[in-house]
Amino acid sequence: MRHPRPRPVGRPANWPRRLFILGLCSLLGLAQLPASWPAAALNAACAGQCRIAEADGAWWQGRGRLFARLPDADAWFDLGPLAWQLKPFSASAEIRLGDGRATLALAGDGLHLSADGLVLPAALLLAQPALKLPGSGWQGRLALGRSTTHWSFAGIPDSQGELVWHGAASGLLEDYPLGELRIAWAYQADGLQARLAGGRQGNIELDGQLVLHGKNAGRGWQGKLTGEARLANDAESRLGRYLQMIAQPQGGGRYRLDWSAT
Repeated sequence: MRHPRPRPVGRPANWPRRLFILGLCSLLGLAQLPASWPAAALNAACAGQCRIAEADGAWWQGRGRLFARLPDADAWFDLGPLAWQLKPFSASAEIRLGDGRATLALAGDGLHLSADGLVLPAALLLAQPALKLPGSGWQGRLALGRSTTHWSFAGIPDSQGELVWHGAASGLLEDYPLGELRIAWAYQADGLQARLAGGRQGNIELDGQLVLHGKNAGRGWQGKLTGEARLANDAESRLGRYLQMIAQPQGGGRYRLDWSAT
């Protein structure tokens, strides 16, 4: 009578199945990590200058409320409700902040970012130390219109969009209300071209063109601003002397923009 050959001791016959089950359990466990996990990671990444309160949901699809502050400042800006979602099947991620949203996706030969409707306090962005502007005195809101940015794996950037400064005012200009200023830009490998426009009806009108060329060794950016600005009523007496730093008076409250940086 023949007996079946015994299986080798210590060598499981169904190891592929066990490995699959182990991997599946790991993925399920990872998917259940709470939204507080990316909230803590964000707080660490921005050195305590931003935080997500009331975080709820999973790490890959969560929500909360976003707060941010300037370096060495005690006051926090409430930026509104925040929601995020990772979409692995489309290789993309979406973030919603207030009524705006941004989407980052792996597309073709690189990464593609699209955004629309994002609104932030002007003070939060313009007072950042990296811009080397005054750390206070900025008023109004910066609203990002429909914009797209593409980073190719070959290192060639491409970006276009529009940014509007609502309720613009600055301590640099005696807190005089400037109205609504907008910039529409197009950036490619050879540099930046931007259209500047807006103002306050009956007092300030701006129409200009900014061109910036890429960095040259040891000389930084080269650029030129051209166009026209028109001041009326008290705007000329309050702002004229500042405008003359980058423009030539033409009479009748008109100024020809003619500024270059090399």
